[in-house]
Formats: sequence, structure tokens, C-alpha cells
Amino acid sequence: MVDPAYLDVDTGVLTDGEAWVALASESPSAAAAIEWDMRAWTGTQAPSQYVNLVVIMNAQDGVTSQATGEIALKINDDGTNSNYDLLLFSGDGGGSFASTRPAASRIVAEVPAYHGGTTIFGGAIMWFHDINSAKYKTVLIRGAADRDGSGVSQMRYITWANTDPIEMLRFGATELNLAAGCQFDLYGLLPRMVTR
Repeated sequence: MVDPAYLDVDTGVLTDGEAWVALASESPSAAAAIEWDMRAWTGTQAPSQYVNLVVIMNAQDGVTSQATGEIALKINDDGTNSNYDLLLFSGDGGGSFASTRPAASRIVAEVPAYHGGTTIFGGAIMWFHDINSAKYKTVLIRGAADRDGSGVSQMRYITWANTDPIEMLRFGATELNLAAGCQFDLYGLLPRMVTR
């Protein structure tokens, strides 16, 4: 393993640098999905040195026949819905609800659909916790989207029933394709080093 950036290899002193490290960014011009395969990443990009991963997303589903679409997740190329558990909290100004959605357990965000050249995107911040631990992995997602005149704010909590380290993330639109102009940014979060 490569020495992490917060270790001064000459002195052995831990330094408290930036806790968030930018690892990758994707802005596809209409694509079925974006994927980060981190298994061969080295140096600063190596996921083995990070406690958490964070994805910041602005996205739009390319479908035109409805107000919104959804963005689905695969961790380590696992597309089996029964390996994911989802708890959804949602509010649209007129009411709120909480539910589980087994048939849509890999959905991380509701996003606007593409309508006549409009560039309305939904946003989400996704926290992948303890990515290298030997326990089931959890993802906390906060997002919001326009519903062609109304809106929705949501929080999702996903558990991936697997103890493997997270080494691959794949995001795709459930209805059609990711629309041009979508943006996905991946950050690794280092442990915070402090002097007491």
C-alpha cells in the first residue's frame, strides 16, 4: 500500500491535511451509466486508505414520457435487489411519508426527466460509510428533485448486505439514459488526525 498523504514519511509525523480528497469526476454527454472501478486505483486514489466515500450528483433522466426518472446504484457490480434494503423518507410540501421499497432497493435518487431541452437537474449527496469494514455497508442519501412544476425532498438509507470492501460504484438512469450535462463527483474521506 502507498503511504497516505497525511503521513510525513521522513519524520513519521501525522499531519492534518484536507479530509476530503477528490478522486474522480464524470460528466457524460448522454450515457447509459457511469462507473468507477477502483480496484486498480493506486496512490491518492486507492480506496483502501479512506474511511468513507462521498458522491455528489446532479442528474437528469433522459426519458420524456413522464415527470421524473430515478438513478439506480450497483456496488461492486451487484445488481440483485434482494441484497439491498432501502428505507425512504419523502416530502413534497403537501405531505410526507416513510416506506420501504424492496422492488426499488437500489434507487438512490429521484431526478427530473428531460422535457423539450430543459436543463433541470436533481441533486443528491451520498455517503458510503466504513467502506473497508468487515460488516454490511450503508449509504445515506439526501436529495431533491423538480417534478415538472412541483418538487420533492427525500432521504434514503440503503444497507448493502455484503461484507466486501466497496471497490466499484455504478450509477444509471432507470428509465432511459443519463441526460447530457449530468455531473458525478467522487470524494474519499480520510480519518481526521488531531493533536490533543
